[in-house]
Amino acid sequence: MRKKIFSALLVISTFGLMLSGCGSKEPSTPNEGENTQNNEGDNKGNEGENEQGGKEEGNEGNKDALDTNYPTTIPNLNEPAFQIHYKRKDNKYAEWGLWIWADGKDGAEYTFNYQDETGVIAYYPISTFGSTSIGFLTKKLFSVVGNNVWIKDTYADDRKLDLANLDPDENGCYHIFINDYEETIYVKNDYKTKMNVISTCEFSSYKKLVVSGNNKIKNVVISASGTEIINKSFETPVTRAEIDFEEDIDISTPYTAIVTFEDDSKLSSGISILKLYNSEFDEKYGYDGELGAIYSKDSTTFRVWSPISSKITLNIYDTGTPEDLGEGGTNTPTEVREMVKNEKGVFEITVNGDLHGKYYTYTVFNGYNLEGREIVDPYAKSAGVNGLRGMVVDFSRTNPEGWEDVNYLNYDRKATVVYETHVADVSSSKTWGGHAENAKKFTGLIETGTSYVSEDDDDNKVSTGFDSIKELGVNAVQLLPIFDQANDEINTSFNWGYNPLNYNVLEGSYSSDPYDGLARIREFKTVVRDYNEAGMSIIMDVVYNHVNGIDRSNFDTLMPYYYFRYVSSKTPYNGSGCGNETASEKAMFRKFMIDSTEFWMKEYKLGGFRFDLMGLHDTATMNLLVENLKEINPNALVYGEPWTGGASGLKASESAIQRYANKYKGFGAFNDLLRDSLIKGGLNPVSEKGWVTEASKKSSIGDLRDSLKGMTGTFTSDPNKMVAYATFNRK
Repeated sequence: MRKKIFSALLVISTFGLMLSGCGSKEPSTPNEGENTQNNEGDNKGNEGENEQGGKEEGNEGNKDALDTNYPTTIPNLNEPAFQIHYKRKDNKYAEWGLWIWADGKDGAEYTFNYQDETGVIAYYPISTFGSTSIGFLTKKLFSVVGNNVWIKDTYADDRKLDLANLDPDENGCYHIFINDYEETIYVKNDYKTKMNVISTCEFSSYKKLVVSGNNKIKNVVISASGTEIINKSFETPVTRAEIDFEEDIDISTPYTAIVTFEDDSKLSSGISILKLYNSEFDEKYGYDGELGAIYSKDSTTFRVWSPISSKITLNIYDTGTPEDLGEGGTNTPTEVREMVKNEKGVFEITVNGDLHGKYYTYTVFNGYNLEGREIVDPYAKSAGVNGLRGMVVDFSRTNPEGWEDVNYLNYDRKATVVYETHVADVSSSKTWGGHAENAKKFTGLIETGTSYVSEDDDDNKVSTGFDSIKELGVNAVQLLPIFDQANDEINTSFNWGYNPLNYNVLEGSYSSDPYDGLARIREFKTVVRDYNEAGMSIIMDVVYNHVNGIDRSNFDTLMPYYYFRYVSSKTPYNGSGCGNETASEKAMFRKFMIDSTEFWMKEYKLGGFRFDLMGLHDTATMNLLVENLKEINPNALVYGEPWTGGASGLKASESAIQRYANKYKGFGAFNDLLRDSLIKGGLNPVSEKGWVTEASKKSSIGDLRDSLKGMTGTFTSDPNKMVAYATFNRK
């Protein structure tokens, strides 16, 4: 993506199809054996035999020699370890390695380091990863294909492995066996004995449990809070068992199942309540009150929604900095208070005194977090460094001089001219000419008096930065994501911003002091004020369609499986292309999106929002959200990408995709047909040309003509719903 000028054609004009960047397990600067950020989080593959490859025999007999020279003598590491044995049909191993991550932690690339007559082996001590629960996949090594170039094996989906469910050999080493033509994990080198896997373990209703496995099951023991309540044996072993309960389950009680397979081996699993999250659940537990840290000078009330949890504690800190991230940091809260669970599963507590500037977290206890997990409040409105602790804020103390004079600008939608840019891009070039301390910061967006003079021509002086934007004649500036991202805010590097962490918090790396949760607020409000004075609204690029990673996210900790769409209890839908997609149709995520956009527009006086991958949101939610925003700002401008980044779990007819634009109420969508008819681009191959790039391309004329009329030719004839693309280059 580059800086672009959007000229108005009908609603808003923009250039180029903006593909959302997102976190993934792929690192930005990977190094072998070095941990890098695993942004995708909860990467759950389907363990089980693949029908296509299940009957393959692989490189039987080892007819060709391996192309590696790894040692064949395998030592005893004298500590718990594991070996991943890998067999390829082509016997070509030199280019291949593994990406391994501990459950909930960052991943890194690891090479195979031994070989035998069957294939290659990755042999590592468990202490390397600090967990017996790991994820892994096979991939070509970066040293072969280049940094950040990912080529995965044919069946290299993410696989999760709990070593505690395997039997070690006499040296304390766990062995698994995989190949390149199926995703099945085996436990013996004859590639015949599949590792036992619990495929499904979930409540299909409030009175029925369904358990299934890849091998036959002969007994299931169910416990509630550690107490056995059902012991069910099957005279004839089954691969799928249904077990009835006499009374409705209690969703705040942790239920577990111990499954005994036909070979007498046992696996344990928590029992998912994913199937219970339906309209009946939302009606029973949906909450329409205010959530988050509700501040007053005399006291602050904290509210968080989590019907599934049995206990939540509030932790208050004097600093937002953990002790390993800076001077004065601490890991010890000044106060810990147990919250009270009220109706609808809302935990609440009121703390007396003026808490402005204090930081806080929640420790959540439920069936998926028995020991408790500390998280940031999803409704937190500011945070300390790296977004690790929420902040209590009296926003009346964050207003810059002249803030009361900032009003929403009144522009007709069809006359809006939007310039899209990134906070860092405005002041990152060496030709910018501003003060170094403002570079790539909010303050750099508003520094005036900057210019560039060509070394070859002293008379060729051009404005840069804020002054340049004012000269463009635009009346709105769309900023790429400015919410808090899963970044290192201390040792910063460029990031597009499509890896959401805390939705209602500003990104700290753009502030003058990422340790101070108030600095980012004051500085961004100053940006809004100065652009408003110059006749320009600020449009915020929002990414509610996915989170940086499901696992360990605040949403999933509070309500496991609720906030996201799932293919099964083990596999999330990935319509975002980033490992997960949120479920806007669920009552409480719909509420979150509406509450969040209301907060941003009210507190920061924004002109509107651009929705990333808007096709992943249901139209009903978008209509309600826009209706709410119009009550705050009748001129609120809302538009988005009317497509997804992959196959979604949301029904197409319910989604805000392009073909259903007739259902939009008060918002619009990008018209990629105009861009494609002019120049192609987007996801089209370079060989594809448009009317401008190949004038003889007659097939583009229809879409171009319709777009210029204020139509898209396929999805709407209402110019208020169309966002058209155009651009120019300035010499």
